[in-house]
Amino acid sequence: MMPGSERRGKLSLAAANALSSAAFRDHFSGVFESTPWVMDRIEAQRPFTSRAALLAAMERVLAQADDADKLALLRAHPVLGGAAARAGQVTAESAAEQAGHGLDRMGGGEEREFAALNEDYLERFGFPFIIAVKGQRDRAAILAALRGRIASDAEAERATALEEVVKIAGFRVEALIENDEGGAKPLSLSLHVLDTARGGPGTGLAFTFHRVQDGARSAPLAAGETNAEGRWSLGAAVPLVPGLYELCFAAGAYQNRFGAERFYEDISIRFRVSAEGGHYHIPLILSPFGYSTYRGG
Repeated sequence: MMPGSERRGKLSLAAANALSSAAFRDHFSGVFESTPWVMDRIEAQRPFTSRAALLAAMERVLAQADDADKLALLRAHPVLGGAAARAGQVTAESAAEQAGHGLDRMGGGEEREFAALNEDYLERFGFPFIIAVKGQRDRAAILAALRGRIASDAEAERATALEEVVKIAGFRVEALIENDEGGAKPLSLSLHVLDTARGGPGTGLAFTFHRVQDGARSAPLAAGETNAEGRWSLGAAVPLVPGLYELCFAAGAYQNRFGAERFYEDISIRFRVSAEGGHYHIPLILSPFGYSTYRGG
């Protein structure tokens, strides 16, 4: 394995916050594949109040990085099932993840298909195929994702790859930090916006996602906008904790883009996450003078 890639034990969040700068960077050095600058920028933001807050800070640092740094991070990832993985020349984190689904010991036609698709993907996009292996059912699911994503638009695929990097970071942080907030199970969140005035999906509706404590909103845990289908999802790799959360949609700015009449400038939806975790699907049905929402399946 690569130098400095030995496995590290779990710490409480309080202990992690109390580490020296060098020890903090060392403890989390494997979260982002051979990319120390991420943790350099994270370390200065201590203390973190929760594991979720630490992950949110990591996601913000990535979002704010320039394109060259993002591309270098993507290129730091090893090829799944590639020669380096089979030879043990990858980080301990990557080695464990790939070994978990046997990507380091494939053979026959399966190995040849992975190799051919990985080569085509790398040539097409300029970085290796990246997926949060730990969150996949098996090798067949990983291979199916590779087959599907190789046909993606270059800009969209880079965005997808960075989302997978964040999911990988979530799994790796779980292995390094104890959940200091009651052992909450991961929450997955998805949104679907329907625009009744336009008769279709609410595409490009910007929003922020916050935790609410003592009546006040936190800094955004996530921010983005709905895709072409009016959807957005927060992967289960981001471990949120039981409590109150708020989605804030920039409805006025969205409707203004289409010259539509509007009444609500912002639409805020507060909802409670139970200790059981699970999936929360929140549709928003939007019109110029009203909206409705509910918890979907």
